[in-house]
Amino acid sequence: MKDDRFTIIVSLLLGFLEFTFRFGYDIMAFTVESVMYSVKGRCKDCIIDFAGYYGQGVYYVFYTVSCLISPGILHSIGIRNTLLLSVLCFGTYVTSFLYIRNFIYFPAAALAGFGCSLFYLATAAYSAKHSTSATFSRNQGIYWMIARTGVAACGLMMIFTNHSSAGELLGNQTVTTNYRHYSEFELNFLTIGSIIVQILSFFIAFFLPMREITGSIFSQRKVTTMIEQLEAFLKNLFDIDILLLVPFHIFAGMYVAFLLTVYPTTVLFTSDFATYRDLVGYICMALAVGEIAIGLFISLMSCKFKNFGLWPVFLMTLGSFAISVSLLVLFTPEMASIKPTNGKAILGTSLIAALLMGALNGVIDGCQSNVRMVLSATILPSNPAIAFSIARFWQAAASAMFCLVSTRLTVYQLATLLTFSMMTAAIGFSILTRRLRNREMKR
Repeated sequence: MKDDRFTIIVSLLLGFLEFTFRFGYDIMAFTVESVMYSVKGRCKDCIIDFAGYYGQGVYYVFYTVSCLISPGILHSIGIRNTLLLSVLCFGTYVTSFLYIRNFIYFPAAALAGFGCSLFYLATAAYSAKHSTSATFSRNQGIYWMIARTGVAACGLMMIFTNHSSAGELLGNQTVTTNYRHYSEFELNFLTIGSIIVQILSFFIAFFLPMREITGSIFSQRKVTTMIEQLEAFLKNLFDIDILLLVPFHIFAGMYVAFLLTVYPTTVLFTSDFATYRDLVGYICMALAVGEIAIGLFISLMSCKFKNFGLWPVFLMTLGSFAISVSLLVLFTPEMASIKPTNGKAILGTSLIAALLMGALNGVIDGCQSNVRMVLSATILPSNPAIAFSIARFWQAAASAMFCLVSTRLTVYQLATLLTFSMMTAAIGFSILTRRLRNREMKR
């Protein structure tokens, strides 16, 4: 089989691996604050206030710290074993939802953060190992498009579980007059289904094909110890090109936390949406539509136009974000990010706006991920694993911060924070691409 065709196939497989790997986590991330609020209503001593947000914060903190050592682990045990270890860590987190208690949930969240750091570094290294500079953006688009179909599957799972629990006794009903409530039956149903899919991800990782590709951008330099990898990480952490990309990583981290946890929470906590039990499931599906559509579009355009994954995709990120943040401010109650609320939005609540927000979030996530991956591989071609790890380091740190401040900030304040972050990202991106263009012209 020719290298080009093989790289397309492995991109598809890698996308399906992430589909199964993130399935359970995405379900929990979309619903976690509402789930914890529901659990606390049944057992006040089982879990603390804002456990969903704080748990996500713990997850991202350990994700951040793990980025310091994950390159060394990857080099020590290889791509396949790193993927298998990450799957086991995530599986532990998903299983913890069968018995939600402070002493189980928070350590499991920490373990998931460690596992996620390993997973994304290993998948980035695997993708770089099976891509050339000319095919990397295309392969990333294919991988991302398949991976994010998992969000649609999450939505279908939520809807199916909701209807399966509809026949429960009145005491187990999942709707209250104030917000979307989750019964114990519904939570267990979601968790067991997620565990089954997580097992599938283990087998995919185990049988993932490996092959040397001519002209691969993956580093051929041998680093013998974890200490040397850590030294390489710290050395490149303050490289000028890396620093110029940091604001974009920070925006990406905050926006990922927003679209996965904060925005779904605003929907679940809005009283006007309480009777629309399937709404978050449909928002998941809209998110997947946006991710898949933009992934396909980027892949097709990258085949026709050189460097399409840079300025054109970044401009799409900017435009989509401007529309998204406007919808957020106009159609979301101010206090919905913090607690169940009867408050009204500026233009009132809207199902269409909520679904459109889901689709736009998918477009933004797909665009920013593609741009950052392409730039990370470009600015540090001698060791892309380090560049990817640094990107995840800043992204995870920003996600942790955003989850923590979301327990205190209103929707309008969060929108302001995201907008400021996007503006600084645009400045850094503009300067970096100009530097890269000038450098290329001098060669």
